[in-house]
Amino acid sequence: MSKHLTFDSASHTYRMLGGVVVPSVTQVLGPVFHDFSKVPKDVLQSAQERGTLAHEATALDAHGRLDESTVDDDIKPYLEAWRAFMADSFARVVATEQRVYHALYGYAGTLDHVLLLSGVLTIIDKKTGQPHDADRMQTAAYLDAYNYALRPAARVRRRAALYLRPTGQYALEYHNDKADFQDFLSALNVHKRKMR
Repeated sequence: MSKHLTFDSASHTYRMLGGVVVPSVTQVLGPVFHDFSKVPKDVLQSAQERGTLAHEATALDAHGRLDESTVDDDIKPYLEAWRAFMADSFARVVATEQRVYHALYGYAGTLDHVLLLSGVLTIIDKKTGQPHDADRMQTAAYLDAYNYALRPAARVRRRAALYLRPTGQYALEYHNDKADFQDFLSALNVHKRKMR
């Protein structure tokens, strides 16, 4: 985490003090693991918009600030899935939309939630699509960046992806493989090499 980190949502660009651009977790993982070249543009755009709207609705709901009259009918099942997860798990929201910066490795991102889940601080990344290998690396990158400057007692211990379904159901998948962060660093190195 850094108070010197800024984010431009229009260009999805993170910058440090002095305007230095910092690669984001999603920029690092996107080109390496997601090939959308064969997906029609209108289908891809629709999926991205749906994911963004579901993400925004659930983030507002996490803090009791959602005006339900603004939620599109297509997004309501994802909101129902989020609420079902929160009710079933008795989770408590600790942080939402938390920007993180890893000073050692030089990357940034915005994690969805830190939840107190079954008494354990857990980073949760919400997804409206199908599970993908990159999901594990994404949560590992967020976890390491979040914990980097914290004292051990304050660190998050677990990470998971929460898959919200258009049926109103959800699936929680814990990510436990310690190699996930090393895999992310490999992708980060490739990204930085391309940017030179």
